Amino acid sequence: GSYGGYMMCWLASRKDTPFKCFMNMCGVYNTQSQLASDFYTWQGLWGENVAQDWDELRKYNPAEYARNFSRPMLIIHGEKDYRVPYTQALECYHAHKLSGTYAKLVLFPDENHWIVGPDSYRTYNEEMLKFWKMHLLKLRAGPL
Repeated sequence: GSYGGYMMCWLASRKDTPFKCFMNMCGVYNTQSQLASDFYTWQGLWGENVAQDWDELRKYNPAEYARNFSRPMLIIHGEKDYRVPYTQALECYHAHKLSGTYAKLVLFPDENHWIVGPDSYRTYNEEMLKFWKMHLLKLRAGPL
């Protein structure tokens, strides 16, 4: 989740990705639109204003390389996530659809940056296991 979700978007956007599928939970997909979140409050801690360096933002922005999406992705997000707004999940999902790559979007209306409610957490785990079974177990020969 969170930065790990960003990394899944980044790895999925690489032409040479060796991975068969990805799961993105509450991750940043578009670094430029992420600036509308609470990101700006943390900039000073990094010692520079990254919002002024658009080239650097684009360089590490998975959205810039979405044309390379070729692997399935499960996208899970809480609609009350104000750190990484759920619009990041919508952007990622639609980019996969536009590229013709399988994606499943699971939104939790009452969850925030972490999926913690008992019913939500159960659904989260069920969706994750279904996704792994659909996209990884079919690749294996024999039982786990």
